[in-house]
Amino acid sequence: MSTNPNIKVIGSLTARFNRDPLGLGRTSGQRGAEIIAGIRAELMRTPETIALSRLGGRLTARTMMALEREDMFNYIPARFEIMTDMALKHTPFDSASTLVEIAAGFSPRALHLARRIPEANVLEIDLPDVIAEKRKRLEKNPQIRIPANLTWRAADLSQQMLSEVLNHKLVDMILAEEMLLYFPLEDCQHILQQISLSLRRGAYLVTSIGFRPGIQQAHKAARFFNRQAGNFLGVVDQPEEARQLFESSGYVDVQVERISALATKMNLAEVPADVELMVLARRP
Repeated sequence: MSTNPNIKVIGSLTARFNRDPLGLGRTSGQRGAEIIAGIRAELMRTPETIALSRLGGRLTARTMMALEREDMFNYIPARFEIMTDMALKHTPFDSASTLVEIAAGFSPRALHLARRIPEANVLEIDLPDVIAEKRKRLEKNPQIRIPANLTWRAADLSQQMLSEVLNHKLVDMILAEEMLLYFPLEDCQHILQQISLSLRRGAYLVTSIGFRPGIQQAHKAARFFNRQAGNFLGVVDQPEEARQLFESSGYVDVQVERISALATKMNLAEVPADVELMVLARRP
């Protein structure tokens, strides 16, 4: 296991410039964000998901989705709804609350949270190019109102610690969708420890981690996606393995759930394969 105490939060291969045959982005992280945005636009079809996607991302998403059974990608909108619901249930509803989403790509979740909790401060942190492009796409659509309590902060978390980007301020909720998927498990513990340093005591992290059985069920699409967005590295074989990872990183009250089970509870479309597991964990 890695012993580097200064590992940055997003210092993965996804932030490096490399070949872009489909014209989706200079880094694998950008290409992955465009493809996921395309899937959201295809399956959710809201003004926000459409505005935040590009034609190239939607076309690539359609190509990838054609490789699997029609409902295999229901986990993308389900993951969005589940993480949003977890955040709303575990965030203090007051004017002093601050929610932070890390590396959200072109997800509209921060918009939704800012609208649902107008008394809270919602902050999104991502690479400068991603933030600039995201704001441009949203501002081009007159249907979309950007809430006054939503702010963006451009930062390269492969170069800066999260605590530094937050000016050492403790926050009430951190969300990180799909982020751990691109880091080896031996690095995930240090990433989780760094995130916990920016949470108030008793505050929650909402995140996801790769689940090998589900990835294997969607192996054709996974291979296609990996060629564009990088390999899946943060992957567990059992939910208990994820629980132990978070507990060894200093979290308590760790809840590890299958997206398929939560989707059923929330009356969402059926999720046939759990490509990831949802994790809710509290800083003691």
